[in-house]
Amino acid sequence: RDLRMSRGLGDVYKRQPCGACRQVMLETEQRYNKPMKVLLCGKEEAYLVPSATALLPFCFSKSDLI
Repeated sequence: RDLRMSRGLGDVYKRQPCGACRQVMLETEQRYNKPMKVLLCGKEEAYLVPSATALLPFCFSKSDLI
């Protein structure tokens, strides 16, 4: 379930993991076959992302490679 605490998510969007960190989280999820919940926190708000896959919507894995 997503956790939303605040009227908006403006400040949270400024504090997201970089692309390399997202990739590492995604690969960790895939290695252990278990979703990794990610908590994005701003000064006055927080948002719970259900899995790292949600942070990389067009991701690919080693099974997609030739």
